[in-house]
Amino acid sequence: MWTRATGTHVSAPPHAGIDDRIAHWIVTGPTAEACTRRRALVTDHVSVHISRPAHTTTCTT
Repeated sequence: MWTRATGTHVSAPPHAGIDDRIAHWIVTGPTAEACTRRRALVTDHVSVHISRPAHTTTCTT
């Protein structure tokens, strides 16, 4: 199930850091191998473009 539409702008929470996730994927299958194949299908159909933010909360001192 997609949780956002293609092209939807998303942003991190106020105190997000470098370890925050861009996306989450959950696949199911009868075996680990089936899940691996399904995850590969998701990977082949998802792309991420990160643009420079208009502002940042990062300290630059």
